[in-house]
Amino acid sequence: MILRAFTIVFILLAGISIQGQSPIIPERGISYDIIDRLDILYGSSIFTSNGNFRRHEAYQLASDLFYNEQKLKPLDRWDLQYLIDDNNEFFTKSLQDASSFSLKYIDSTRLFYSGTQTEGTSSGIQPSERKPFLKHFYKTQANFFEVETGDFILKVNP
Repeated sequence: MILRAFTIVFILLAGISIQGQSPIIPERGISYDIIDRLDILYGSSIFTSNGNFRRHEAYQLASDLFYNEQKLKPLDRWDLQYLIDDNNEFFTKSLQDASSFSLKYIDSTRLFYSGTQTEGTSSGIQPSERKPFLKHFYKTQANFFEVETGDFILKVNP
């Protein structure tokens, strides 16, 4: 009886502490080289000497450079768009619908709150979309097949 109660409590508590982690960008990938180059040109809050870049850090770097509205070269804008498209799971629907108000950081954790000003909106940062092939394939340029629900995101690439 005690073992059964302990097992039930353990299962309930174990479910609370489980957290998903962002996958690491492959070391010899295009995104890896883009992050290195952008860090050299503009600086960033990512520790590039570590060598392991997480996907949410890559997306945050791209969105920071877009929001700071630095004078970006056309190639840099293309690279930032590539990072955003490749890591579009971090682009939430609430940010997509936020074009009528500004988004500002609350603190260093990069949580957003909405303001009342119209400048600095998220209209410049959008994952690329295109007309899907056979209604299901290549809805976004970065992924062959993509399913996004409230509970999970599945991406398939050949």
